[in-house]
Amino acid sequence: MLIDVQRAARNGGAATERGVALVTGGRRGIGRAVCAELAAAGFDVAFLDLVEDEHVDRTRAIVEEAGRRTLFVPFDIGRVEAHAALADRIEGELGAITCLVNNAGIQVSVRGDMLEVSHEEFDRLLDINLRGTFFLTQEIARRMVAAEPGGPERSIITITSANAHLVSPEKAAYCISKAALSMAMQTFAVRLAAFGVRVHEIRPGLIRTDMTAS
Repeated sequence: MLIDVQRAARNGGAATERGVALVTGGRRGIGRAVCAELAAAGFDVAFLDLVEDEHVDRTRAIVEEAGRRTLFVPFDIGRVEAHAALADRIEGELGAITCLVNNAGIQVSVRGDMLEVSHEEFDRLLDINLRGTFFLTQEIARRMVAAEPGGPERSIITITSANAHLVSPEKAAYCISKAALSMAMQTFAVRLAAFGVRVHEIRPGLIRTDMTAS
């Protein structure tokens, strides 16, 4: 899957011409591996997560060891009103974002009967997995569309889940959020095709990370 991410983000220019990748949820797990692959492919890497700790230091070190610049921003993608300021900061420090990797996501708090899912749990899942990701993609896509022609190729890569199509009633809200996100990315792909912005969806199965440890 990580090779697929690198291939999806790759363009035909030299490594120094690939620009800046923004990875949400890049602190550890799949996000850290994506940051490492993109740095190896020649991208400078900005990455986001909710907290700053030793995991952030490790991801930052991996990118820098690849000879690329990096920026970490503690950020909740559910804060849609702050997306524009976030993008401004990244562009001001690293340059235009040419690759967005939507990796941040959360799982259900407790697996159980979908007939017992609360409003709060449902809203929490959709706020991060769908709403936050949709509007961050919208913000970056607008900037990609407005970019001067002739620069690095632009791409948007979204990590959804096998649960975008595989039914798991014990984590229904998660499945619904990922299925909706899948459709969102298909619509972005059609909308942005005329501008040469490539949109990809990757649906991993069960990956050994902290989120899936249980």
